[in-house]
Parts: sequence; structure tokens; C-alpha cells
Amino acid sequence: MKPVVLETLLPKLRISERTPFWDIYTLNSRVLLVGLDRVSYQGKIFSPIPYKGLYTVQTVSFLYEELEQANIPTHYLTSDVRRMSSIFQVGQEVIRGRSLLLKRTSCIPLRCEVIRYAYGPFFQNPRYFSTLAQGPFPKKPREGEAFEEPVLFVQGKKRNGQLSYLSSGQTAEIIGDKIAEEISELSRMGFAALEQAFQKAGWILGRVVFFWGFYGKEIVLAKCFYGEEDLTLWKKLPRPQSLALFPPSYEVEPLADFIKQGGKTDLEKVLQTVSKRFSKICQSLTGYTVKE
Repeated sequence: MKPVVLETLLPKLRISERTPFWDIYTLNSRVLLVGLDRVSYQGKIFSPIPYKGLYTVQTVSFLYEELEQANIPTHYLTSDVRRMSSIFQVGQEVIRGRSLLLKRTSCIPLRCEVIRYAYGPFFQNPRYFSTLAQGPFPKKPREGEAFEEPVLFVQGKKRNGQLSYLSSGQTAEIIGDKIAEEISELSRMGFAALEQAFQKAGWILGRVVFFWGFYGKEIVLAKCFYGEEDLTLWKKLPRPQSLALFPPSYEVEPLADFIKQGGKTDLEKVLQTVSKRFSKICQSLTGYTVKE
């Protein structure tokens, strides 16, 4: 098993997109994502992160299964190459353990962000966010305060084409009342299911970003966990710092420190630490360890 995979090329499959973190293949109604060993923080790409793509896929697979058990429909099919059709198994020596087979969906053009704690902009500008919160939002939250219920914020493009936070009324204007209500409920249910799964493993879930879509006529989770900023996880609550940004997730904290120190520390050691943190999250949730 290769510790580092930064690019793949699978025969008989059409690659539809390469991102820094995923090679994406499509075949009819199916999509295959292959996890790569890079990570990003504040727009900067770092590599190689040994086994990062593998740890990510094993973790994401577990989280999708948790959502399915909570009756939240998703586009996830399997991460087990043996259960995929033969055409996906051609390059299995490369993709084994680091690939996700998904249903091909059409996406609803909205970003649904559910937060549990008042950090960053949600603490610094409560008046603004209280008008856009699709759920109860305290007028003067304390920094690091846990909201009584997770709060949903929706981002989308307004008529002028700019991406911005939307009120519940603006969200309904774009996708209709019924769909807006459904993705709002699904986002809250999804956060609750994930929060419970992480709590059992000793983690604190700070925020999650969901993207919903259609598979046929059914609304399903069409994108989640695929970027480093889609989920924020902590081992313990960050100390109040009155920062403009939401505190970094546990696995990328070493990169935040590296950037803060002006890149003066040993980058190779930093990347090894990041890899170990991805491994720790994965193992605590799934029990999975790499067999070299």
C-alpha cells in the first residue's frame, strides 16, 4: 500500500475533475472519488501527508453510514472496492481503502453551515448573524458559548450573482418553501447524528457544512466532508481569542501554528504530525489502522 498518492489514472474510466484532494471519475450514474494525500489551510496546499487520503475515506465512509442509520439519505454507496462493479476494480491496488463510490446527483446551489459554538465571525458580529440565523441565535453570545440548539446558516448567490448569507425568506425564494424546509430539517438532523457519533469517540464537533442535491426526486446529501473546511473538530474547546476566523480543526492545527510562526519550523515534521492526527481521528471512530 502506497503511503503517498498525489494523482491516479484508472483505465477505462473518464476522469471528470482533479482537485488537490480528490481525483473524480464518472461512469453513467456513478461517481468514484479517490482520496489524495494533500491538505489545505487558509487557501494554502500542503503535501505530502502520508495516508491522508486513506484516513479521510475511512472516516467519511463511517460518517455516511452513521447518517444513513439516522435515516438521512445520502449519495454514498460504498468504500469497499470488492463491492464495486468490475470496471472500478481495474486499479484496485491503488484505490483500495481510499475510494468512495457515490450516486451521481444534481446539486442544490446552497451551502448549509451548521454551527454549535460562538467563535470567529459568529461571536464578533452577532447582530448581523442573528438576522440570518435559521434558528435561535443569542443577541450577545459569549465567545466559545455552545448554542442551545445548533444554528443553521445558508449561503447562496443573490440576484446580483454574489455569494452571501441568506435569510430563510431569501432561501425560499431561490428553491421554494418546501425544499427550503426539508434541507433545513435534514441539516439539523445531520449535525445531531454526527455530533453524537463524534461525542462517543471523545471529540467535540464545532461546525459542519452540508450540500444537498437530488437523486431522482429524492433530496440526498450530495457533498460533505470533501474539503478541509467542511467540518471542524476539536479534542477540547479552543480558548477564547477574539479572532475573526473560526478556530482551526484538530487535524490542521499544526498547519495553523506553522503559518502563524512564519514557516520557521520544520515543515516535514509538521506534515508528519498532521498525518498522525488524521490517523487518530480515523482510528478513534472506526478502529482502522494502516497495514503497511
